[in-house]
Amino acid sequence: QKRSGGHLAIPSASYLVLQDILKNLLGIEEIRTKEKAAHQVDKFIKASHFSSLTKIVPFLKYFLGLPLSSGDHSRFTSMQPKDRIRMINEALRTLLLRISNIKPLVIVFEDCHWIDQETIDFMHWLAKDIGNKKMMMISLFRPEFNTGKKTQRLAHFTQLDLKPLNQDDTVTLLYALLRCKNIEDKLVRLLMKKSGRVPFYIHELANNLLNNDIIYIEESTAKLRRGKESAVPRTLDELVMAKVDKLDAEQRAIVDIASVIGDEFSVKLLNTMFELGKRLKDDLFMLAQKGIVQPLQTVKGAAMSEEKYTFGHSLMKEAVYQSLLMKTRKEYHRQIGFAVEQVYAHDLSEYFDALANHFLIAGENVKAVQYLEKAADRKKELYVNEEAIDLYHKAIKLIDKDNYKETADMYEKLGQIYELVGQYDKARSAYVAMAESGKKDVLTRVRSFIARTKVFIGQGLFDQAIAMLNKAERALKTVRISNNKAKIERANILRLECWIYRIKGKMDVAEKKGLEAISIAKKVKSKKTW
Repeated sequence: QKRSGGHLAIPSASYLVLQDILKNLLGIEEIRTKEKAAHQVDKFIKASHFSSLTKIVPFLKYFLGLPLSSGDHSRFTSMQPKDRIRMINEALRTLLLRISNIKPLVIVFEDCHWIDQETIDFMHWLAKDIGNKKMMMISLFRPEFNTGKKTQRLAHFTQLDLKPLNQDDTVTLLYALLRCKNIEDKLVRLLMKKSGRVPFYIHELANNLLNNDIIYIEESTAKLRRGKESAVPRTLDELVMAKVDKLDAEQRAIVDIASVIGDEFSVKLLNTMFELGKRLKDDLFMLAQKGIVQPLQTVKGAAMSEEKYTFGHSLMKEAVYQSLLMKTRKEYHRQIGFAVEQVYAHDLSEYFDALANHFLIAGENVKAVQYLEKAADRKKELYVNEEAIDLYHKAIKLIDKDNYKETADMYEKLGQIYELVGQYDKARSAYVAMAESGKKDVLTRVRSFIARTKVFIGQGLFDQAIAMLNKAERALKTVRISNNKAKIERANILRLECWIYRIKGKMDVAEKKGLEAISIAKKVKSKKTW
């Protein structure tokens, strides 16, 4: 539900896999309120008997979006994003290594070809440290995934390539699937050619042909019915859909919706959309019996509505999703987006990326912009800058032309992140666009001039910075001085002038500007100024 597998309009949510692993490890996966989850984190660390781990608790809570003390919150917001995420990664690494000292720890990463790059980087980093620890990392991925040369060179690294079965193993598997002692040669050749000797394909193909009476068993020998060769599915998608197409209307609708939801889907979300009550559970049981879906492990004693399912194989989900008409997909993405908002209204922070993706594909631009911005803000906090920039750009393209304030605000955020990563030319361009978008609002233009001033200061271009502040001053004169927001911006201008003149060695001018800024700030009693 939190990531949509292969059909993504935006990148996968950063660190989502690590967050899920950490929640499972700390025992907070099914805890509804953030306050209770935060208490459980404290309880878990205390029970670990490692007093030194208490130092990493605030980093774990921040990473999981849990409540922080006012002191910790101030500390995190004042940190540079790069330093913050470095220390969070160190906290995660420390926790995992300490737990492995208590008992052996096995971490399984599935579908690495879909995992976000930040999690992959953490996996590489952790892999270096587990050689002599009671820890094993198992990573499952498709051939196109690159494990990285540094990781491959590690003495404790082993790669197992799962190649197609040889003929003897294929026949052995077919004996078990078809419950026979012999298979005619013609049928063996056909099954090997069509399946590519891949176990999943062999399993699906053999069952399909048997259930459709294309294969029959005579005297313990499996045979192909004469003239039925053309009825054998030509592709995997065709093979999967042959099974799905036999479902009744209700079960087929569930499978279609599930393929759009993503890699996993909860009974609660499906029931919100279908309102089937107990019948939904029965339908899911039948779909599991047919090998289309399978239940995920749930916490003992969890309510039925908290149960989650996934497809029997990711290729099955992809085939179902690709079978849907574009118009139908868009409508399903729209319905799912609104359903997720309803079901998880108590805390949507984990679903920002998924909601942005659903509403973007659905063409719900207002909603898409809302969640693209939230997802980008979160990525910025985690120092996933390139993805954050991409999401801000996507949001800007979708904003209504007449909504100048929202466009200007988005350009301001874009400029801030460019400034953060040292791309000063792009930062200034974003701030110029901010001014142009918000040209009807004088204070927006003033904020744009001030933002460009900060970029010049960062580059050591103090004369250009002063010139930009003069423009801000002239623009501010057109605003009523009684306006508190105008006073705040006036104080900001003076503060920056104080800073520049101090660097230039003009202490008298700097002192005068600074005292005037302080005087204004005291009058409006605004912490925002500083």
